[in-house]
Parts: sequence; C-alpha cells; structure tokens
Amino acid sequence: MSWSVRHVTPEDIPYLVAAVLNLVGELRGEPAVIPQASQAAHDLVGDEEAGLALMAVDDEGQPLGVATASYQLAVRTGGPYAIIQELWVDPGARGRGVAGALISALCDKARARGCTVVEVGLPRSSSAPFATAHRSYLSWGFQDLGLRMRKVITDADG
Repeated sequence: MSWSVRHVTPEDIPYLVAAVLNLVGELRGEPAVIPQASQAAHDLVGDEEAGLALMAVDDEGQPLGVATASYQLAVRTGGPYAIIQELWVDPGARGRGVAGALISALCDKARARGCTVVEVGLPRSSSAPFATAHRSYLSWGFQDLGLRMRKVITDADG
C-alpha cells in the first residue's frame, strides 16, 4: 500500500473530527464526545497562522490518518515552535509507516514556517498506548522532556 500526505481540506473535516474522537476514545478507553470539535476543526483548517492539519490518503484517496499541530511562540525556543496536538492512524493502516510519514510532513511544514522545535505530549504513562507512542516518537527523533500538565479552566475558576 502506498499513500501520500496532504493538507486537510474543508471537505475532510468530518473525517478529521471522527479521527480525533477515535484517538480520544482510545486514550480514555471509552467513546469520546467533544461538542465543539467540528468548530475547532473548521477554525484550524481555516487559519494557517493557528496551525496545520494533515491527512494521509491511499492511492484511491481514502483517508488513513491525521496529524494536527498548533503554533506557539516562546523565548525558550528562540521563536516559533509547533506542538503536535493529535496523531491518529486507522487501525487497518497501522504498522505501515503512515504515522511516521505524517510526522515527517508535519515537521517539514513546521520548519518551512520557521519553527526549530516540534513538541508533543504523550498519553499518561499508565495508559496502554503510552509505550507504543513513546517508542514511536523516540524512533522519529524526539527526546524526552519530562511531564506535561494541564488545567481545564471553567467558569467556576472565576
């Protein structure tokens, strides 16, 4: 099987959203519901300054997986850098290099935009997907940074 990587188009957004819901569901171990996912996908696809969304497709144009990234600016990186937000490959296409091709294309596009660093947050180390994700990112040239944390901000936070 051969494939190519291209930018997600507005017509691809339903697949992008479904892929991300599959990713989140795999990580959580239960189906994911993200009410604003479609709007966020539209915003990302429509705003090159915010980031990028890529899709791997086979020779017949059938989607195989997606990768998304956002762009940030930081003093610690000396300028812009990219953060991989989502990477998901259809289970039937896994183990064939699709994820690596998506990451390679994402890094190339980030470099062309002036980024010198690409970062990614991994699943919890106690989760089933952690070992595979960690091993894969190491094989793609990523280095361990340590833990990343987050806080979900709600209206109750004031």
